[in-house]
Amino acid sequence: MRIWIDLFLRELKLRNLKPDWIGFHVFSNDIDEFYNAALNYRKLLRSESPFTSYASVWGAGDSSFFHGTELICDAWGFDNDQSLPDSTRDSLFNKQRGAAHHVGVFIALQHADIERAYIYRGGELGSDTSLGVMGLFQGNADGAYKPVAYGFKLCSKMQTTYNKKLTSSVSAIASGGSKIWTLAGEDSVGNKAILISNPTANTINLTLKINNIDLNTSMYSQINQYTVTDSDNGETPVAWTNGAFELPAYTSHLITMTNTSLSISEQQNIDQNIRLYPNPTNGIINFSETLQDVQVYTIYGQLVFSQTGAANFISVEGLSDGVYFIHTKNAAMKFIVKK
Repeated sequence: MRIWIDLFLRELKLRNLKPDWIGFHVFSNDIDEFYNAALNYRKLLRSESPFTSYASVWGAGDSSFFHGTELICDAWGFDNDQSLPDSTRDSLFNKQRGAAHHVGVFIALQHADIERAYIYRGGELGSDTSLGVMGLFQGNADGAYKPVAYGFKLCSKMQTTYNKKLTSSVSAIASGGSKIWTLAGEDSVGNKAILISNPTANTINLTLKINNIDLNTSMYSQINQYTVTDSDNGETPVAWTNGAFELPAYTSHLITMTNTSLSISEQQNIDQNIRLYPNPTNGIINFSETLQDVQVYTIYGQLVFSQTGAANFISVEGLSDGVYFIHTKNAAMKFIVKK
């Protein structure tokens, strides 16, 4: 650890100056360094291994002097390594490899124990390998999108739409030792997505499982793959029907899975004012207003209950523990059965 970090934190404790936040910078072309930096700064503030010796200085765990202090990566980006060949710099700073890097960093920092992170978007002085480095856009009169900007659009869609984080490994080792970075999420009605970075030089074929079952179109009627490359801006998806997802070298992807119980138009017209209670339930679900023609689906899109006409409540006593979706003409809501 750098001596100035040690001295800074000791001085804060000595003066009893608990900061609202502590920030750090990471500029690297290795995604692992971002993840490890974030984890180690948090471990340091909590005096966790390998920093247990600081427990005698500012306490440990939730009793640490710094407990509750926000940890922020307040600047991150590429390492402007001048020793790299021009071809490598171009592929990293201006091409799809850069998109794979930044999407991978976004995923890594989402998994790390920090509150916020800010990309450093230093101004582009040009569009060549010596002047065009940090930005999302070309440093020319057009200011055109680089692939990394389109990669960030995938990240934005993940963050704004599929923002309920699901359990997934921060990274996975594929056959041959290639490492990919993954972030899984869910929207408000159970549609799922997984954001993926393949920052390696190898093409990877990925098979996805949901609850240990191979992904298939009986679970989700619409499964799409968005991919960012030098020739594909990731704006138009490719429909998937079966087989493995292909992840070419140095690419970033968003795979979306639309629940079969909901059509696109119905998802856009969900009535957010209707409440279900109690939720979770062990038998009866009440509605805050009368619903018409109630149907209940599993997370795999299987219809398990149907009732025509008006209803102010339904009985789900026959359903097993789990997550379900109520679907009517004007509402789509999630509930949990827990007995």
